[in-house]
Amino acid sequence: MVTESIEIIFWLSALSLVITKIADLWTTYKMVTEKSETNPLGRWLFAKIGLLPGLFVVGALAIGIIGVTYFGAFTAGIWFQVPVAVLGYFVAIVQAAVAHHNATGHSNLMTRQVLRFHQWWSRRPFGR
Repeated sequence: MVTESIEIIFWLSALSLVITKIADLWTTYKMVTEKSETNPLGRWLFAKIGLLPGLFVVGALAIGIIGVTYFGAFTAGIWFQVPVAVLGYFVAIVQAAVAHHNATGHSNLMTRQVLRFHQWWSRRPFGR
């Protein structure tokens, strides 16, 4: 019974990651330009191959990482499923906050922290 409940929570976290990543990608496509992207890696990728192809690359990488991580945790058992699910929900919350910011232009606690990280990363020699 507990194991089944944890599996449901586990798979719902994977679903929430996919849904919020799609929302992030969609709102980035609709509202952000190559130059206004704050993520230094995204800005670099979009400058190299364009916004739409870059979003497809980011989406494919995200889906691949989610798939490998969740498959590995599922096959490893409950002791891996719980921390992966918790981390997955945290990342989904961040992605949802970023998608909301992209769509509305309103910052929130999460997006202000993400922006600070992007600014810090951009100041590093490897972030330029």
